[in-house]
Amino acid sequence: MANATYSGQWANIVGQRGNVSLQIFLNGDSLPEVIKVNDAPLTNNVCTVSSTKHGYFRGEDLDGYIYQLHVSPDFASVNGYYSRGAKLFAGPGFQEGDGISGVVCFNRTGHLLPIVLKSDLSSHADCPCTSERLFKSKRANIGGHHDDFDISVRVDDTGPYAADVDGQELQDVLCTTDPQGHHHLFGKTPGGYLWQLHLSPNLRHVNGYYSRGSEPLAGPFSAEEVDLFGVVHGASPGPLLTPDPIVLGDDGTAAFRVMSFNVWKDGGRSLERTVEVIRTLRPDIVGLQEASEATVKRIARDVGLHYYALGRQGVLSRFPLECIFDDHYGGGVVAVHAPVEGRAEPFILRHANVHLEPYPYPPYELRAEGKSAGEAINVEATTQLPILAAVLSNLCHCSASPRPPLLLTGDFNCASHLDYGAEYLAPCSALCAAAGLVDTYAEANPTHLGAWRHGVHDAPGITWAALPEEEPKKIWDRIDFVYADRGSLAAVESSSTIDSRTAGCDPWPSDHRAVLSVLRLRVPPG
Repeated sequence: MANATYSGQWANIVGQRGNVSLQIFLNGDSLPEVIKVNDAPLTNNVCTVSSTKHGYFRGEDLDGYIYQLHVSPDFASVNGYYSRGAKLFAGPGFQEGDGISGVVCFNRTGHLLPIVLKSDLSSHADCPCTSERLFKSKRANIGGHHDDFDISVRVDDTGPYAADVDGQELQDVLCTTDPQGHHHLFGKTPGGYLWQLHLSPNLRHVNGYYSRGSEPLAGPFSAEEVDLFGVVHGASPGPLLTPDPIVLGDDGTAAFRVMSFNVWKDGGRSLERTVEVIRTLRPDIVGLQEASEATVKRIARDVGLHYYALGRQGVLSRFPLECIFDDHYGGGVVAVHAPVEGRAEPFILRHANVHLEPYPYPPYELRAEGKSAGEAINVEATTQLPILAAVLSNLCHCSASPRPPLLLTGDFNCASHLDYGAEYLAPCSALCAAAGLVDTYAEANPTHLGAWRHGVHDAPGITWAALPEEEPKKIWDRIDFVYADRGSLAAVESSSTIDSRTAGCDPWPSDHRAVLSVLRLRVPPG
């Protein structure tokens, strides 16, 4: 009886890792016959070999841990799962009893094989900084029938961790990555269908299998062995999740397209048009307001962007996002990780997005209710300012040196002191200026300041209201902003309000105009 000795690691679902030694003893038919984990033999062993010559071994150690190990045809590598409980689990990602405790992944040289662990979905609940891929796919039943359907896979910077099949979220999900970088996702729908999806390393293609009944997919077995019901195959129509790196100019700066967009009650007159607007304008970073988590996810999925959703706000980005501060009311702060051509480390920006209280509305107080400037300032200071101050505190709080560039987008629901001058010292915009933030539209378009004085809804710079029928008091103003901190801002190349007059954006879906600024930011030496 021959044996193969492996020295590697196990990886716990929650991320803890430790060393483990494993020995597999082979019989004359090259089947695994006995396995020792840390010199203790497993008992109650069951061994099978698939039609592709992969070996599958199940057994139990003295402490009650149940192992299911997959051995490559040449016995060069092993991966698998272990659970703590009285019952065996029947395949990758499916278990009975107390469930899967961890994953093992190693080879004969002792090097840890690449693996992605994202089974604990609760770890994502507090900070849903992630992206989603939509696969327009075909379902091919064994009998040859074809149907179109959608698979969406949620991913973060390490790979997939959850999936939906035609709107049904897979349960009991487990994901791994093989040495070639292919992602393997296992789960089951509420109706009892069991899924094994294989995603390409760049997350552009998906294929896999699904079964109907109580026997899950436990490896590359034949249809008869696992009651295989169908196969799936498809591709993602959107851009790659791995973004093209930014290219630095000779002066060490890079251009970023930053957008603020109140999408009006989850898409206004047309969510499809809202998606098309963002796709047409090709922003690198978008702050969304009046968007539920489902809407943020839908837009991100359809455009092909990373996203962060919290409360009624969200951030879309061409680059991966990381949550820094959660604030359900203020909108939170995220770090944007932009890869740089020729550098190993990304360029990191910090971005906050806000939707401040709409009522009482300071422009009404000042221009429709006959209140004094002091009274209107007091309304803004007690209504919109407290949330903005908290968000700015989180945005600017950073121990890194030098401090990364800061961006702030939002529907402020109050006006700017730059538009009113001495007659109204608006506290929210004044606080932004005191924090070193530049109103990028005002910087690029100084002749448009004070556009409210024209008394028309479409004067240059006005963002409320894009649809005049939505403003009963006929008070037009600039209340949507894109800010950047002065220290990292090399130039504002352009800044525009976006509505139906913009090429490709007619008919306009929202009651707000969007703001799009092209900013040239200084990138510190790598």
